[in-house]
Amino acid sequence: MIENKNVLVAEDTRINQKVFRRIISKAGYNVVIKENGQEALDIFLQEPFDLVITDIMMPIMDGVTLIKEIRALDSEKSKIHVIAVSADVSDENRQNCLDAGVNEFITKPIDAGEFTQLINMVLLDSSHDKTVNIFSPKIDMSIIEDIAGSDLEVVLEIAEAILEGLEEDTLKFKQGIKNFDFEMIIMNSHRIKGNLFQIGEEVISKMALNLEDSSKQKDMESILKISDEFVKRIALVNDLLRVYIKSKC
Repeated sequence: MIENKNVLVAEDTRINQKVFRRIISKAGYNVVIKENGQEALDIFLQEPFDLVITDIMMPIMDGVTLIKEIRALDSEKSKIHVIAVSADVSDENRQNCLDAGVNEFITKPIDAGEFTQLINMVLLDSSHDKTVNIFSPKIDMSIIEDIAGSDLEVVLEIAEAILEGLEEDTLKFKQGIKNFDFEMIIMNSHRIKGNLFQIGEEVISKMALNLEDSSKQKDMESILKISDEFVKRIALVNDLLRVYIKSKC
């Protein structure tokens, strides 16, 4: 069996939580369980997962909304395999889940044997994308919260400005590579680095510094080696920022 597969479960009832934990752990996978869609989304954006399993009827954020939020992400995380589990067997409920972007819809009570076969099929399938969630950025929004004090409006203005800056500078960075414009790459790598420092993201900031240095040396080969991954990781940060902003509005 392939090791180190991580499964995220969104389920609000304690009994079902225990059932999921037992089945998934017995199958040999790591499992994280959250009580509602919002908690599941928060940790999904911060940690690497290979499969999401979600109940539909939950407080705070339901399963359909969770699925929609995941599919709306700009990063590779949006492609995660999602299994919906529901006690509502109506065609309307099933269709709502499918429209939201779920990969499989199964009804409660679940059959342990069949459910184990399903998660094995997903996690051990060679066509399943194993690289989607290898990197998860770490951001520290307390930095801008401290700057703004208790003024939520200022916090949101700063967060939105950082998000907008990252989006714009990434587009210009990609254009610089396309045009072999080293000055444009230098300028936008530097700007991206500055925005990332404001929210405490160190790993991608170092990548930006390396890209800036390579551009000064006109070393396009070194730039191309990490540019795609650099852009993908910024998209992950942007997803985190959007969720943070939405949670504060």
